[in-house]
Order: sequence, then structure tokens, then C-alpha cells
Amino acid sequence: MKTLFKNDKAFRWFCIALILILLSGIVCSLTETSGYSVKVKDYKLRWEEMAAQTRENAEKYGKDVVVTYDGSNGSVNMTTSTKQLCFKLLIPKNASAENPVPAIVTNHGFYNNKEMQDSYYVELARRGYAVIALDMAGHGSSDVTFDPSANIITATDNCGMEAAVEWLMSQPYVDETKIGITGHSQGGRACGWTMQHLIRAGHADYVKAYLGQSNSAGLTAILDEFGEFPETLVTGTIMCRYDEFSIVRDNSYDYLNSDQARLLTGKVYSGIKDTDVIEEGAFYTADGIASFDISKGETVGKQANVIYWPWIIHPWEHFSMPCSAMGTTFFYSTLGIPSGAKFINPSNQIWEIKEIFNLVGLIGFFLLIVPLVTLLLRLPVFAPLAKGTSEIDERLPAFKGAKVQIPFWLSGLIMTTLCAAIFQKMYSGYRWGNNLFPVTAQYPQTTSNTIGMWTAACGIICLIVVLVFWFVRWLMNRKDENYYDNPFAVAKLDSVGEFLRTILLTAVTIIALYAVVWLQYIIWGTDFRIWYLAVLPFEFTKVGVVLRYVPFWLVFYVINAMCNANNRFKDMAEWKTIALSSLFSILGLAVIVIIEYVTMKTQGTQAVWMAENRSIMGGVSMALGYILLIGIMPVIVVANIISRKIFLKTGNIWLGGLITGCLAAIMWCVNTFTQFAYTLAT
Repeated sequence: MKTLFKNDKAFRWFCIALILILLSGIVCSLTETSGYSVKVKDYKLRWEEMAAQTRENAEKYGKDVVVTYDGSNGSVNMTTSTKQLCFKLLIPKNASAENPVPAIVTNHGFYNNKEMQDSYYVELARRGYAVIALDMAGHGSSDVTFDPSANIITATDNCGMEAAVEWLMSQPYVDETKIGITGHSQGGRACGWTMQHLIRAGHADYVKAYLGQSNSAGLTAILDEFGEFPETLVTGTIMCRYDEFSIVRDNSYDYLNSDQARLLTGKVYSGIKDTDVIEEGAFYTADGIASFDISKGETVGKQANVIYWPWIIHPWEHFSMPCSAMGTTFFYSTLGIPSGAKFINPSNQIWEIKEIFNLVGLIGFFLLIVPLVTLLLRLPVFAPLAKGTSEIDERLPAFKGAKVQIPFWLSGLIMTTLCAAIFQKMYSGYRWGNNLFPVTAQYPQTTSNTIGMWTAACGIICLIVVLVFWFVRWLMNRKDENYYDNPFAVAKLDSVGEFLRTILLTAVTIIALYAVVWLQYIIWGTDFRIWYLAVLPFEFTKVGVVLRYVPFWLVFYVINAMCNANNRFKDMAEWKTIALSSLFSILGLAVIVIIEYVTMKTQGTQAVWMAENRSIMGGVSMALGYILLIGIMPVIVVANIISRKIFLKTGNIWLGGLITGCLAAIMWCVNTFTQFAYTLAT
């Protein structure tokens, strides 16, 4: 084994990748469980089960809680629904029937899942709170529970948070008089729906503390309907200064001096004047700013409102140590130090260790692909595919002269410019994009429709540019008898059998990779991610939907693999040509993102030329688009590296293009919002 590890490069990298994955699982599990002092368990329960268990537990343990999602909340009766909700439950060692503790339900935002709240649930459970991290309805592993025609805002009506709150309240180890809720972005709006439901049902007192992360819409929705906050509720907002959604809509750039900040605070403290600037981090009560010491277990003790204002963008709230400290401070201030737990300073955090090693696992996952393919190519059934590039290399041009260099640079810049230029129109999500590609039961994902359509369009643009410049180069060199130029030579297959072997090897590779993902989750309860760029396990029921979306990604990734393979020169190192291919792939997108955020930083608004009609759904479409681009770009770069490495082994672009295209599509489709139930049927 030692000799094999030393002499076999593919086997060596295969082992290194698996070691990184194993290390990731161990450290992430240790962190999530706070050194195995917190019990972590995944649940997937039907709404009817949650209702029955809530009622049964309430009677058994003498809990003062009833089920309010029986229609008394003003919404649909969900107590007989067979739809499932998925959530992660964390129970600290100090929690027991003899020592019930405060509890909190956390909720992620749009295009996310429950793990995106790990900075909150890790730190809160570590401090002695029982915590549920919820997969909102239509996200993660939770079923769709709303009218498919609902938009992403109203789809939070029956998101599952109300059911999670009451189920958690009924548990014997929970103090049902001390319940908190928090959510990021759309999850913050879901907190608002939850409170609206509870108020209508006459049980506003179920929740004592509500913290909106990068979202104030849930709070203003309560005021729009009822005119005031419940007397038993403490409200809080983490409003990011450079919030893509709120910088125009809510003046987040100068939020403490905004009308909305004065409105939220003024509903608690009547002394707020029209010109007052709200003090950041201060708990305003009816008597003014409260003073108390959370390290001694003191709480605000009455209705209050607090606003935090970190200098970050909307999605970075998931990844911010100051925001995590703000969340911990808020719940210490409202629910107190849990009985049997010690006070831990909010600045003392360990969740970032999990994030680092989630990234280690993600790196290991991507590192695994090429050596896995290399080892599979040694099997007799796949060995005929391992042709190498010796025949192609003989015809590689030198990177010299205007006839080579000008078309190279010009075609690359045209590709990257056009792909970036069409992004806004293609992604103006719920308008132009979905008008061309509306959501249906077969294609049930709003963002997958728009991003998939844009991705395929980029592939077509690249193909057209390749054809145009192929013709131009032919015109420039038509009198040269030794001239050879065929961009499609890298896509040559000798037989149908070779194509079928390529398809089979793609399938085997994808299945093997996701077997590792599932094994990691089963053993350690963790996945591979950094920020919201994630490789997740997914249920078999999603396969049909994923397969229907895959062709949109394949159009781009196969053509991109062809462009990548053609960007090779006999006098230029492989790493340089891969770097240039990657640059052309993402340069235009990077410029869009840079312009957007520089404008937000310097002017407190969005770039004018990228603006859209923000009166429709608050202009959420392009704000989300810029955020998603941040995750799309590294996937394209990694795909370029992987497809090139595989091309060098096979001599054609199909295997690398198919594998990277399938992986990109799967990553996208299993980690987003869906409006119809997943189905294998077409």
C-alpha cells in the first residue's frame, strides 16, 4: 500500500481527497455537537404527525401549548397534511425534563437549507438553548406546502415554522414560556408570518423573542396587519448596511436614520421623534433604553426593540462573526442564560471551525473527481476511452503572431462580455426570464428556470463565437497549405460504443461521488460547503426533476469544455491556458458584481444601469441575481480545471463536459426553492 501510494499519482490523490473528506466530517461533527455535548438529530415528520405529537406531549407533560395551524391562525388547516417537514434538532446536555431550557427555531433564506443557519444553531446550542434548524417548505428536504402559484414571498405563509415552534414547545426538556425565533432574509419574513398566525389564533405569547436577520419585512408586516407588536414580544433586526434587497427599498445604507428604523422603535418607545437616529444595539422599551447585564443572567424583561447594523452585504450575514455575536447577545438579552449552562461571551465562537472544515470537505470532494475518473479509466470497460492527447498535441499552434493572438483575445472577450450582458434580462427572475420559461410541475424551480436558461444561452453564444472566429481564421490562413484548424477535433468520438461508454462512465462517476456525500452525511451529519456554495445529499424523488434540468447546464459545460480544450498552445504551460480559459469564463460576471458592490459601497445604491422595476415584489429579482453570481463563478472555474484534466486523459471533451455539467446542475437544483412537489414522472 505504501509503495502504491508513493508511485501511483491517481491513487495518491484519491487517498488525499478521502482523507480531507474524513477530516472534514470528524471536525464538523465535533464542532456542531460542541464536543459531543449537544445531541443532534435529523427529523422528517408529516404535519399531521407534528400536530399529533404536539397535542400528545402537551397532555403528557402538562405543557401550555395548543396546535394553532388547524385553521384558527387564519390560514389553511395543516393538521391533516401528509406533507413532510425536515429539521435538525439540537439538545444541549443541560436540557432535561427536570431542567427545561429556553428554545429557539432558526430559519434560512431563499435558495438555502437549514445548514445555512449553523453559525446560529451551533452557538445557541453550545450556550444551553434547545434549537431547531428548519428546512423551510419547498426547500432542502421539506415538501412543498403552498399553492404552486404563490410567489417566493407568500410561499412563506405555511413554511413550517409555526409547527416547529409548537412541536418544540411541547417537548419535556423545553421551557415553553421562553421561545425565540430567528430567520435570515426570506426566513425572517417567515418569522413574521409565524407571528401573524399566532396573533390571529390568540397565542402571540408563544414567542417571546423575534430576531430578523437581514430582514425587517416580517416586522413591518405585523404592523401592517395589527398596527402594533404584541406586548409580550421583544423584536430585533440585523440590518446589513450594504443589503442588496434593502439598500434602495429600506435605506439600509443609512438605516439607523431611516423612517423604518424609527417606525419599528417608535412602536415600543413613544419618545422617538421624526429626526432621531436610533442607537445601534440598544434595547428600546416604553421607558427608553434599557440597561442590564447579560453576563449575570439579566434580561430586558419587557417589550422592546433593538436594531443591529453590521457593515456587510446581505448573504455575508451567514458568515459573519459579529452577526453571530449579535444573535447570541439578543437571545441572552431576551431569554436569559439557560438553567444549568454557563454564560459564554458572545464573541467566543466556534462555528467558524465548522465552516473551515466544511470547505476542507468541499475541496476534498472536488479533488476526488479527477483521480476517481483516472482509476475508473483503468477498468477494462472504460479503458478504451483513455486515449490521451498525443495526436492533438502534434497540431497545437504556437502562441505567436497576430493571426493567433488577436482571435484568441478577441473571441474570449466577446464571449465573456455577451454572457454577462444578457444576465440581467435573462435573470430578471420573475419577469422576463420566467415569462419565457414559466414554472411548471415538470420544471418547478423559479431560479433553476432562469439560471438554466441563461446558462444554456451562454453555451450557445460561445458556440456561435467559435464558429465565427473559425471562419475568420480560415479566411486569414486560406492560402497556407500547412494550416490546420478544427475546433471540433477535440470532440471527436470514433464510435457509438465510445459515446455509450462515456455516458456510462459519467453516470458511474456521479453516483460514486454522491455515495460519498451521502456516506458523509449518514456518519457525521455534515455536507460539503462554503457559504452557500454547497454539495448536499438529496432524495431519490428529486432525480426526475434534476434530470430534466441537466440538459440546460450541459449545453454550456460541454461547449465550455470544448473552448477550454482548444485554448492550448505548444509554448504555453497548461496552468496558464486553464487560467486564461477561466478568466474568459467569469470576467464579465466579475465585472458586473464589482460594479454593483462598488456602487453600493460608494453611493449607497445599486448601479443605475443594472436597476430594475423595484415595485414588483420589492425588486428582489436582480438583488438575488448578483448574490447567486458569486456562487456561480467558482463553480465555472473548478469545472474548467476538472474538464481540462479529464480531457488530457481521454483526448476528447465529452467526459469532462458531461461530468461537470451534471454536477453543476445537481448542485443547483437540490439547493434551491421549488414550487411544485418533486416527482420522477414527466
